[in-house]
Amino acid sequence: MRITLALIVLLLGTGAHAQDGDHRHLDVSIQFSGFDIQNLTTTGGPNTTLAKGFDLGAAWYPSRNIALVGDFGYHHISDSKGAFSATTIMGGPRYWSGEHYRLSCYGQLLFGAARLRQDGGFNPGTYWKGTAALGGGIEVRITDRIVLRPIAIDEMLIGLGRDALGSGRVGTGIVYLMR
Repeated sequence: MRITLALIVLLLGTGAHAQDGDHRHLDVSIQFSGFDIQNLTTTGGPNTTLAKGFDLGAAWYPSRNIALVGDFGYHHISDSKGAFSATTIMGGPRYWSGEHYRLSCYGQLLFGAARLRQDGGFNPGTYWKGTAALGGGIEVRITDRIVLRPIAIDEMLIGLGRDALGSGRVGTGIVYLMR
């Protein structure tokens, strides 16, 4: 918890940007999202397939349309049959379309690691796996610094080879632009 809080304070206190001349800037986002766990749990785990959680992200734009993205996510679900949680940390490039009438979209390719934990069922335990995610979203600028992200979708591949598992993440959130 302390590390997460320190990360948020660090990210909120950094960044510089001038809107039209210098296009370098930093944005920080929080999304409330659902993580599809259907392919990730073993038999006997939770009955439902949608773990609710959040994603914290930061994107630094060294140029007008290209960003370097960092993403941290945590999702959890539990019921009478067991519990499951997924923690992801990823980073990679993002392409941003530019803004047209306050509307913009982006696509990104992220790589990192996932920590999967299952309690209950036939195969409880904690597992670390490599992760890749291809995704994108739509953004609507509300003010000069506040952007609404009504939809963000990532298709994730967790693990490699025969142990690879597919999963998806859908969210909505808000972005704060640091200038």
